[in-house]
Order: sequence, then C-alpha cells, then structure tokens
Amino acid sequence: MPTMTQQRAWVRMPSGRRLDLLNPTPFDWEDADLALGLARTYRWGGHSAWPLPLSVAQHSISVMLLGRAAPGGGSSP
Repeated sequence: MPTMTQQRAWVRMPSGRRLDLLNPTPFDWEDADLALGLARTYRWGGHSAWPLPLSVAQHSISVMLLGRAAPGGGSSP
C-alpha cells in the first residue's frame, strides 16, 4: 500500500500548471486559472430568481456593485 507521500492527486490547470491536491502551494495556479474556475462555477447550484444561474464571479461582482450603490457606499475593498 502506498504511503501518503507516494500518492498522487493533481489537477491540470488551464495555464498548464499542476495543482497538487494533497500538498497545494500558492504557486500551483495563476490568477487567470482562478478567475476561469470561478466564472464556470455556479452559485447556489442554480437555485435563484434569475433566468439563468449566476457564476461565482458574476455573483461577486453583483454583490460589490449593490454594496457600492447602497447608502454610505458599502464596505471598503
């Protein structure tokens, strides 16, 4: 039986880098990999009042814009 250090579990990122799921580091992905993943991941499993589900990226931007439009300008970055 392989030990934990002998096991491999990784995901190839769009940038070509490998994300090691057993021992991840901040250098395993680029910002574009993260942005693409968030743009392709739906928030709430598609359960919303919108005709189409929002991606995590769309949801984050919508919340930011709603916060800025709120009285007092919302929160700081």
